[in-house]
Amino acid sequence: MKYSEQTNEQQLINELIELRIENAGLKEHIVVMDKKQRQLEENLLITEERYRSVFENTLVGIYQSTPEGQCLMVNPSFAYILGYDSAEELLSLVETPQLYVNKEDRVKSIQQVLEHGAGSFEIQVYRKDESKIWVSNYVRVVRDKNANIIYLEGTVKDITQHKQTNEELNEYRQHLEEKVVGRTLELKTANERLQLEIIERKRAEEALFNQFSQMSTIFDSINALVYVVDMVNYEILFINKYGMDVFEKGILGKKCYKVLQADQSVPCSFCTNHLLLREGVPQSPYVWEFKNTVCNRWLQCIDRAITWIDGRLVRLEIAFDITERKLVEEKMKLNEQRLKALLKLNQMTKSSVKEIGDFALEEAVKLTGSEIGFLGFVNENETIWTVHSRSKNAMEICVIKNQPAIYDIRISGIWAEAVRQRRPIIVNNYSENNPLKKGYPKGHVPITSLLSIPIFDGDNIVMVAAVANKKKNYDESDIYQLTLLIEGMRKIIQRNEAVENLRLSEERFFKAFNFTPASMTIYSLDSKKFIEVNESCLKMHGYDREEFIGCSVLGIKLWVDIDKYNSFIRDISKNGIAHNHEIRYYKKSGEISIALLSGIIIELHGEQCILAVKFDITEIRQYQKELLRLDRLSLIGEMAAGIAHEIRNPMTIVKGFLQILGERKENQQNKEYYDLMIEELNRANSIISEFLSLAKNKTVALKMQNLNSIIEAIYPLIQADAMINDIYIKLELEKISDLLLDEKEIRQLILNLVRNGLEAITSGGNLTIRTYLEGSEAVLAVQDRGNGIPAEILDKIGTPFFTTKDNGTGLGLATCYSIAARQNASIKIDTGHEGTTFYVRFKLDV
Repeated sequence: MKYSEQTNEQQLINELIELRIENAGLKEHIVVMDKKQRQLEENLLITEERYRSVFENTLVGIYQSTPEGQCLMVNPSFAYILGYDSAEELLSLVETPQLYVNKEDRVKSIQQVLEHGAGSFEIQVYRKDESKIWVSNYVRVVRDKNANIIYLEGTVKDITQHKQTNEELNEYRQHLEEKVVGRTLELKTANERLQLEIIERKRAEEALFNQFSQMSTIFDSINALVYVVDMVNYEILFINKYGMDVFEKGILGKKCYKVLQADQSVPCSFCTNHLLLREGVPQSPYVWEFKNTVCNRWLQCIDRAITWIDGRLVRLEIAFDITERKLVEEKMKLNEQRLKALLKLNQMTKSSVKEIGDFALEEAVKLTGSEIGFLGFVNENETIWTVHSRSKNAMEICVIKNQPAIYDIRISGIWAEAVRQRRPIIVNNYSENNPLKKGYPKGHVPITSLLSIPIFDGDNIVMVAAVANKKKNYDESDIYQLTLLIEGMRKIIQRNEAVENLRLSEERFFKAFNFTPASMTIYSLDSKKFIEVNESCLKMHGYDREEFIGCSVLGIKLWVDIDKYNSFIRDISKNGIAHNHEIRYYKKSGEISIALLSGIIIELHGEQCILAVKFDITEIRQYQKELLRLDRLSLIGEMAAGIAHEIRNPMTIVKGFLQILGERKENQQNKEYYDLMIEELNRANSIISEFLSLAKNKTVALKMQNLNSIIEAIYPLIQADAMINDIYIKLELEKISDLLLDEKEIRQLILNLVRNGLEAITSGGNLTIRTYLEGSEAVLAVQDRGNGIPAEILDKIGTPFFTTKDNGTGLGLATCYSIAARQNASIKIDTGHEGTTFYVRFKLDV
């Protein structure tokens, strides 16, 4: 202000007074603002102490770190989660330990946090002992007013056992941040004139405010109830936003048992205060579960005694909602109970249908928490229900004797609605009026609630199960469990019946398959291998079961003519069945036999197979050949017997005249011709004698004789013939019983067989004559070491007039067969590259 010389003294005095008044007003305003500032600082200090108390004592891990991972500040719970004894131990490490199991998780987390300002993650970290745990990690970036990063701040919770994700309450935090910004702007406007004087105080204020904001953000971001209660008067000192949302706002200072429990006027009987302190010393955290009566939710609580900002001990409780887990556990428990019941039912393979039904009904009563139960079958028309089982309680409580077992569904009570409406019926208040109820007779078990379910087989109802008098209401879970159990029971009954039918069928098939005298095999058309053979087959072929099972047709040498077997396969593949294919087969010994092969295609365990049946007809074919041979021999013998006399008489006369003429002197020069003719007549006479030996009705002189004695008697003659051919004869005669024999014919039989053997052996060879007992037969064996008899000749052996000798008549072996037949014996031949053996088998009982 400029003053002129004309300004008078009074004006100057007035202006000076105004300036002094204005200055006094400013001083008074400064005093008021300073007082408000001191009050604000005191409030911030209290807030800081409260934050520090919660920071040090909360069970949630809290940390501050640089973006590079260097820890700046951690609370004890953070150190405890990582396995360290204290926060100081963790902060004192020269190098920050590697916490992330997967290093890429940290890189991704930091990138997200720096990009978005905050982030929530579930990660795996290492503890001090290098064990691994899962933690829920919430991280946010703290910046100064110039947007520079001061540090990263986060909360950590061990979720190894529960691994529950904490949902962030972004809207609430944003709202809080908006309020903070508003309050900050308000303070900034109010203190603009004092900005230079209170810069340091403002920095302190911002620091304290950040700490308060951090505390609120941390606890409000936890998806769990967090509250602090005075352990003496039960007043609530702190509760987070989650708790206020679940219960009610404005509950600070109120009794915990009044606002956190329904209709509670005294402290809870299950209060954990006495468990958290022992002689005034805080104990380890106490973990427990209970169902809250206000929110009707299951909570898992972690309680701990901590020191509050004013020094008193208080209870900090963090409660997590585990209702869904409890429901799953309850459902799993019911499922486990039902599965155990079904397992027991599966093991009741030898139990009756009645026993199975009674057991299943008792389990149904337990499974649904009922008092009684009933179970029965429905007829095909769905008009009659036959009671199959009544629970034990029902039988004990009910005083009605001789209860009916058959009910007409059309006129029965409300339980029958399950059939009439073809759906489960639930009545949770049976005392209410219901037009569908028919009542029950006096003495019947009183009914308070009812669940009745139909059991379907396709579109038809086959069973009805009912349970009653559950303390709680029946619901869909009871329908689900009861339906699965009874359906499982019905299927087990059906399976047991099918198994029993299959067992009987298999037993019948097993007996028919294994005890039939015919050879039977089952051959897979898919794998081309034998999958089953019976004992007759093994005996027929001479193999063990292990040699047959799993082997292919070509893998085991069975068929002599494989083309005929392929023809059998083609026939059965085309028509599904084949009859009486005559084939030759090998035994394990190499012997060839004949069989009739039939078969049919069957399905076994979903696999196309051939059931083949073989009847060995080797003996039949041999008997047929033998009969044919004997018929021929008999025919020739009868012819010889008929014409022998007529031929021998002229031959005798001719022989006599030739002898007379040959003695005359005038015929001496032709004497050798007469002798030749006489020799030929003698030869013709011997042939006629052989013919006569073939006669079936030839007279034989049978008497008890010893075969060995006959052989020893003609042995010198046999040995003489052998010496001429330089062959050694070996006798192996065992002791045998006397037989009914014609000695003359047996001598001829032995000589014929021996001479045939001598002719088959080269000079220097051996011929063996053996006798022995085998079963009910005495056996004569003549064995040579020749080259064997070719297969094409073997079938013709014994046929009259068939011979391989240049001068043979073809009657030698034919005569042997004829002689054997008259002695009630048979001749068998075993031939190969190492020689031929003729076996003559005499019956001991003849």
